[in-house]
Amino acid sequence: MKKVLNADNVAHVWAYQSQQEAYTPNRSFYFYGPTIYSYGSHFPIAKHATNSKGENKILFTTRKYSNTTAKHINKVWSSIPNKENMVFCYNPCETVNDNLTYWNREIDNIYRALAKAKKPSKYLFELTHLKAQILEYCNFMEVEIPQAISLKLEITSKAEIVEIVAKEKAIKAEIEAKKEKEQQKEINKQIKKFRAFERFNLYSKFSYLRYNEATQRIETSQRIEIPLEAAKRLYKTIKQVLKDINNPNSETLESLKILDYQVKNLQKDFIEIGCHKIEMKEINKIAKTLNF
Repeated sequence: MKKVLNADNVAHVWAYQSQQEAYTPNRSFYFYGPTIYSYGSHFPIAKHATNSKGENKILFTTRKYSNTTAKHINKVWSSIPNKENMVFCYNPCETVNDNLTYWNREIDNIYRALAKAKKPSKYLFELTHLKAQILEYCNFMEVEIPQAISLKLEITSKAEIVEIVAKEKAIKAEIEAKKEKEQQKEINKQIKKFRAFERFNLYSKFSYLRYNEATQRIETSQRIEIPLEAAKRLYKTIKQVLKDINNPNSETLESLKILDYQVKNLQKDFIEIGCHKIEMKEINKIAKTLNF
């Protein structure tokens, strides 16, 4: 039995399953048992499969990859004598759930494109094509199409999809807002602990400040300590720069430093110094407390 073959013969021998394995000289295209691969087990092109009814089909990938893999896919396609015996799916070696999860994402992508499309016929055709693939695959694998997918596939007009996309967008925004609210609630708890000296650091979108009376230093939630006088000088300079922000003669950011940290960005709402991003209301609050 000859195992090293040219690409055409590897595909042909796999299609007829006349031996257990074969591969090209560089092993970039090979099969072992029922499955044929391109450049490794991560990319199965097709697989001979049998269901519980004894029906034999070839599960064939719908994935695209490199030009070389595309050539391998074409060779496998050409080697299959009966094209009606092919069932398409994302990955022939993955579970049914994995393939259905991929299809669900594809449907959502088509929905989003269709909602914006001026010519919806292209995307409605893609949905029809996808529906046929899913039905054929699920019939062979002897599983029911999940209701979440089945309902999406019944949509036949752009107007329905626009409404669905809008609802999903609103639901997603609501979930994100709730999540953000919960996260901020937790951050607020940690800020209180930081200011009460119950914790020494706190990493979030913004940095926070507290005054340590014992050391007479302002401490950041990223564990940087700033001498009081240095903080006062920087605060006065910041206020002046913000006041004269449109004045060509006003102080530039290059001259704004504290300790060894450069002010990278200064806006009316926040300031960025080194890896710190601090809201101006946070700075003004501690400045007011210390009578700057």
